[in-house]
Amino acid sequence: MVSKISRFYSEHRQRIRRIVLWTAAAIVLWAVAAGLILPPVLRRTAETQLSKNLGSACTLEQVRFNPFTLRLSLKNLHIPLPDGDDFFDLEGFTVRLSPASVYRFAPVLSDLRLVAPKVKMVLRKDGLLSVTELTKNLPKESPAKGEQPVNGETGQGMKLFGVVVTDLEISGGDLLFRDEIRQAEHTVSELSFFVPFTSTLNRHRDQAITPFLEAVVNGRPLRVDGQLTPFAEQLRTEFNIHLDNLELARFQPYAAPFTSAVIKNGQLSTALVFSMLQLPETGLRLGLGGNLTLSGLEVRAPDGKKALRLPRLRVDLDGSLNTAEGMTLRKVEVQGLEAHLALLEDGRLDWLSWMKKSAVAEAPKKDQGRQPQLPIHVELFEFRDGRMFWEDRKVAGGFQAKAEQIALTLSGLHLPGTDPAALQGSLTLNEGGRLALEGKVAALPLKGNIGLRLEELSLADFQPYIVESGIGATLAKGVLRFAGRLEIAERDNNIHVFLKDGEAGLKALTLLRKDTGKAFFEMGELVLTGLAVDLLERQVGMERLLIDRPDLRLRRDRVGAIDLVALLPPSSPPEGVETAAVPVAPAADVKERPWRARLAELKLQEGRISATLEAPRETTTAVFHKLGGTVTGFDTAPGSALGVALSGRGEKGGSFNVDGKALLEPLELDLRLRLDKLNLKPLSPLLADVSPDLRLGSGELTLNLHSAVSKKGEDNLARIKGSVVLDHFSLVDVRQEFAALRTLRVQDLDIDTDRQRYGAGRVSLLRPRLNLIVAGNGINNISRLLGAAPAAEGKAAAPVAEKTAKGNEPYLRFGEVAVSEGSVTVRDERYQPAVSNRLEKMAVTVRGLESAPASRAQIVFSGELDGAPITGEGTMNPLLADFRADLTAEMRTLNLTPFSPMSEKFIAYPLRKGVFTISSKILVDQGRLDSSHRVRLDSLELGDKVKSPDAPDLPVKLGVSLLQDPSGNINLTLPVRGDLKDPSFSVGGLILKVIVNLLMKAVTSPFALLGGMMGDGDGGLEYISFNPGEGRLLAKDAGGLGAIADMLMSRPKINLLLIPHADEGDRQQLADAYVLRRMQELKREDLPKKERETVKPQELPVGPQVDADEYHKLLFKVYKEQTFDKQKNVLGLVRELPPEEMMERIREHYPKDDAALSALAMERAKQLREAFSALQPELEKRILIDAPKVPGEGPRVVFGIK
Repeated sequence: MVSKISRFYSEHRQRIRRIVLWTAAAIVLWAVAAGLILPPVLRRTAETQLSKNLGSACTLEQVRFNPFTLRLSLKNLHIPLPDGDDFFDLEGFTVRLSPASVYRFAPVLSDLRLVAPKVKMVLRKDGLLSVTELTKNLPKESPAKGEQPVNGETGQGMKLFGVVVTDLEISGGDLLFRDEIRQAEHTVSELSFFVPFTSTLNRHRDQAITPFLEAVVNGRPLRVDGQLTPFAEQLRTEFNIHLDNLELARFQPYAAPFTSAVIKNGQLSTALVFSMLQLPETGLRLGLGGNLTLSGLEVRAPDGKKALRLPRLRVDLDGSLNTAEGMTLRKVEVQGLEAHLALLEDGRLDWLSWMKKSAVAEAPKKDQGRQPQLPIHVELFEFRDGRMFWEDRKVAGGFQAKAEQIALTLSGLHLPGTDPAALQGSLTLNEGGRLALEGKVAALPLKGNIGLRLEELSLADFQPYIVESGIGATLAKGVLRFAGRLEIAERDNNIHVFLKDGEAGLKALTLLRKDTGKAFFEMGELVLTGLAVDLLERQVGMERLLIDRPDLRLRRDRVGAIDLVALLPPSSPPEGVETAAVPVAPAADVKERPWRARLAELKLQEGRISATLEAPRETTTAVFHKLGGTVTGFDTAPGSALGVALSGRGEKGGSFNVDGKALLEPLELDLRLRLDKLNLKPLSPLLADVSPDLRLGSGELTLNLHSAVSKKGEDNLARIKGSVVLDHFSLVDVRQEFAALRTLRVQDLDIDTDRQRYGAGRVSLLRPRLNLIVAGNGINNISRLLGAAPAAEGKAAAPVAEKTAKGNEPYLRFGEVAVSEGSVTVRDERYQPAVSNRLEKMAVTVRGLESAPASRAQIVFSGELDGAPITGEGTMNPLLADFRADLTAEMRTLNLTPFSPMSEKFIAYPLRKGVFTISSKILVDQGRLDSSHRVRLDSLELGDKVKSPDAPDLPVKLGVSLLQDPSGNINLTLPVRGDLKDPSFSVGGLILKVIVNLLMKAVTSPFALLGGMMGDGDGGLEYISFNPGEGRLLAKDAGGLGAIADMLMSRPKINLLLIPHADEGDRQQLADAYVLRRMQELKREDLPKKERETVKPQELPVGPQVDADEYHKLLFKVYKEQTFDKQKNVLGLVRELPPEEMMERIREHYPKDDAALSALAMERAKQLREAFSALQPELEKRILIDAPKVPGEGPRVVFGIK
């Protein structure tokens, strides 16, 4: 074979040499021409052409072209304006022509990247952009004759030049726009743009292009995600646009020409989806969806006073911008608008006086009639929490009023359209009155049905107008209210107005006692409800007429005795019935009835109850007024039905109403009890029976109950149904708030004492608050206030024993229990300083709660602990004595700094910095807790060590640094188990114990712990194993080096100690490992030069099972290299022996002493240090090698910390 090759080479030697030389020359020529000559030529040509065409001194620092990878790169392109000002700078540009262009039959550009492009544009005072200076010298192009526009309906569709672009990226871009006309400046920074793939090839036309853009616009983030198919037969484009809090104050110069008002603040945010879809029937559809949010808008008057404040405006929209579908405003939400208006002395509104004449004059010039109107559909418009301050400067002395809590809702509005829209609104006037409206309105034809309600409007506020009219009177107290429904209808070109469901009330003057300054007499009150006026039918209807007069008082002393057992108004309703019936009968006999009057209810309310309640720490007066009897069913027509009722109001707020039927013998009651926001604060002294330190801060009770009571034997049985609402409730411990809630609502209450069944459909708590204080002795205020008193008294035990004796277990069921916006404040005074935490924004929902043993209620909860969000869900049954629960919970990003006093006590280090996140799985069964907690500690930083007798003596800081990942975070999984019935059980204590154990393991076995945390199993990173006798680091054994290198890079204060080992197994394999290494090296030397450069010796397979002949030849070469005496043939050459004999001879003479093992161990350590240096060159000085361990624990290098 060799002789044939030699003969062929001899015969064609000259030809082979010429081919090799020409090939080499061509390669060298291509490399020189494309790699060395072409880049300078391109750079000079680019600079010359750009400078010539743009008329500015353009520079390009460097052009590079790799002739073998076909990569073109530019560096530092600078395009200034002709006047020398900056316009465009590009730090770097790279593009590569991919070899895929060959088989795709089209250019394939990859790695197209623009680095740090910077653009500066100026809108000059002449109205032109600065970039126009560069376009003056550009050649004007005109379409060639005969050129036809592209017709997408012919042939295969749009004909495009085939090109494929992959990994198009723009990074670090900046745009500066300066408006010299408005003296404004806008910036776009940190611009990033990326398109992973785009192609104009036919086979790729239906493949979506997904561009991505991120930038900071005027300091606020902008994000745009796209998905488009511009080359497909059916165009489909979609962009998701997210803009976060764009400052509007920077656009104030653009509003200055129109108004002298000033925009002081405001932010605009968007989350929009803009789409374009080519429809075969209607053409291109432009769609827009998502939401716009305007927040923090503040407008000031020219003199700097407040004019307008809008905390939030949000528009949720969806629809088309150019089709008959129109735009649908799903929801328009205006929240917290505050407006200040004044009527000037000349009768003008101050807002109109701020408008500039030039802007007002130009407004009518716009042509609004020619453009087709885009259909607008408003599904919901919400205006909430508005405030308006009004000042009338025309009135002598001035008049001021304010409207608060303005709310307006409009739904189902169509423009254009004739369908009625639902309208609802409300507002509060001068902190007392409240105006509400609700109904529907339509424009064509005019039609409306609007409900009006005006409540508690104080007439005393309008005293200036009384003075202005010349009336010599002062309104000390007077309250007006009105409610009604206004119906408007257009008939025969006439507008007819109807008033229905009207209510009117007037509270007369009130006189005060001179000795006490308290009210002792109320002139009276006139209340008219259910007013209806029909002008066509000449009818007036009234549902209720209320009159209020008498006043009664009572006192309850400290021992509970009441000076008056009962305080009720005189029984005047029967007399009222007789007097009211007299005029009604003659009215019924009148046949002509030009006007018909009806009064459905006449209520004579002449009672007032004032109760003075005394307690050791306070004395209050509870006043219930507007008490009286009611007669219903009066009408001028015969056949009216009557009913009896009792009603009243609390002076501090709220009302009550009891109506129904009663039969005393035998007892049978059918009553309905209604309480509406009854203020419980005056009843605070009654809590002294529970604890002398407990007082009622506030509370409003609302009831709507239907109760049926009947006598059965000796027992009185009751069935109660309805709802209960407790608002603004708070309990005070001496002088500080103990517990409070915004609203407790019990719906579908059902109590059946006969069957011992108690339940409710839904129980909800809104904004409950609890202030928990743990004293230095460990006793909390709950136990002190509520636990001590019931334990001392034996009253609570008697009913329980009685129920047990009867053997009738009560059954409890609640369909849903919901807690929202709750908060708990905890102050633990066992630490110095005391630790205070706040759990707020609590939301808990429990469904299916009942006392059946097999039942499990579903629970979902969330909240924030010191600003850290908490979420969770699961099942539980707290009504059982054997409490059971299966819950999952998570808390994220809790700031640990406030817990520093606790850390000083338990680990002797204060917390300077740290964020805590935990995800828990909790299982409670038969009083046993079995839980697992995934803990994450971010940016944990400890202070200097302090003295603490309760803290273990551990190198905590070292443990923390080892546990932290490259980002400075700690991720742990903590199992917590214990007996909840054990008084000493503490979840926090168990978690702390586990953390201490982990810190100990982190110090003693750091890499074993890190291996577990990184998912490499137990001990996965504790050492690196080598093949017996082998000193080279093989690829299969180096898998964990990257993780250790990353760990060391993130922990600069830690040095790595390499402890090399070699054992008896290495001693037996030294010769075999040496022979294998030499055979692999010899085999690599026989490879062609190009192949040798890409292959490492240890990667070459050698062995009798691979190639027996090759193995024999390579072994013989190694055998000949040995220095010991070998058998020779007759020619004096080394005699080739069988492979087994040659290996045995080498094993006999190869060194196997401890020195050889030490050298092997050191070689392993050096191999590892080189590997670490290759991964991270900075680690070379931080890697130390310990003395070899011979004999050691195995063929390995153990990691340690120095």
